[in-house]
Amino acid sequence: MRLFLALLTARGVRGSSPMLNHIWRSSLGPLPPVLLLDGNNIRGACSFATSQLKLAETVSTWASNQCLLTVLIFDHGVQQQAW
Repeated sequence: MRLFLALLTARGVRGSSPMLNHIWRSSLGPLPPVLLLDGNNIRGACSFATSQLKLAETVSTWASNQCLLTVLIFDHGVQQQAW
């Protein structure tokens, strides 16, 4: 998970990574872009070492620091949830 977020931020500076620059450039109109993240795919990349709650907290902090609207989706489970 940290690697994923680090790849997006590249030293934690908004707009400093090619991926974030692309996200911001691709935004249409005056509305900011929205990033959709598949939480279980992110957790799986880390061998499910991070709980859904911890991932939600980490992504929330990261998205706030990046000023990027972010939706974290978990597509498996007994309840429909998104943060």
